[in-house]
Amino acid sequence: MADSSENQTQQSLMSMEQMEQMFQMFQKINNSTNQTENPTSFKISEKLTYHNYTKWCKLMHVAIGGRGRLSHITARPPPLSDPNYNQWAQKDAMVIAWIIENINGDIVNQFLDYTTAHSLWQGIEGLLGCGRDELQIFDLSSKASTLKQNNDTIEVYYGKLNMLWTEIDRRMPNPMNCPQDITEFNKYIQRQRLYQFLTGINDSLDKERREILNREPLPTVEMAYATIR
Repeated sequence: MADSSENQTQQSLMSMEQMEQMFQMFQKINNSTNQTENPTSFKISEKLTYHNYTKWCKLMHVAIGGRGRLSHITARPPPLSDPNYNQWAQKDAMVIAWIIENINGDIVNQFLDYTTAHSLWQGIEGLLGCGRDELQIFDLSSKASTLKQNNDTIEVYYGKLNMLWTEIDRRMPNPMNCPQDITEFNKYIQRQRLYQFLTGINDSLDKERREILNREPLPTVEMAYATIR
């Protein structure tokens, strides 16, 4: 009987030890999950500058949305009388930190005085994302016109050009109204961009360049890129 009682006690102790180990394991998993969902910081592939707002904005939307905090930049803050305001403010401060951390040091100082993530996001959009800023359009157009392939692969070179064109289009959309004029304007832009692309490629691709320019009708810049690569 004594041996039986002792065995039962040992089994009981082992069961308690196993439960404690399982509990500790659960805590580690839970903590790890919380850290993944709500990290104190994160960095996307590139920081915000005067020239990459569109791409940066999309990347930040994905990153912030993936952490369940998108409403902090898309919706207005709750009123101070809201019983959950303090909890919201703590989370909002973290979103502000995420945004600030992903802004280039050359321009970050002008965004440090915003008190909510929503107002900060609106401030960034107001400075970099709206209107036809002629200085930025001029700068982007100059870069697109003078960009050369040099040591870049054709994929990298085309990617750089495409990014510049996207920024230009966002700031200077098609001004036409009727469908026919819109189509003709797009054709004109396509031809200009085909010339830009072919001008910047290396001389080692001169044979391909001449072949593309001799086609009738001229291909789109996307088709020309597909041919060369």
